[in-house]
Amino acid sequence: MGLFNQEEDFLETALINVSVKVTAMDNTKATFSDLPTGYYAISLFHDVNMNNELDKNYMGIPKEGFGFSNNKMGIFGPPSFEDSLVKIEKDTTEITIRLKHF
Repeated sequence: MGLFNQEEDFLETALINVSVKVTAMDNTKATFSDLPTGYYAISLFHDVNMNNELDKNYMGIPKEGFGFSNNKMGIFGPPSFEDSLVKIEKDTTEITIRLKHF
């Protein structure tokens, strides 16, 4: 799971990366601590084979589940940074991201 705060870094260089062990397919939680209030975008994928990559088929279509904040998707690829932005409050902000599978 990557947390991004700059458009030029979106999906390339995360401000923070977090790995979480999946314990149940329907509800896994991750926590980002001590973030200043602001707007952030989140991307994630379920690394089923634990190779630290989003595996894709020969056409470039993901073979593992993936998702973005606001549950946004682009037409032929990932959503824009702007479409993925969510406001993170200083105390607690809970965001639900549904995994997309092809």
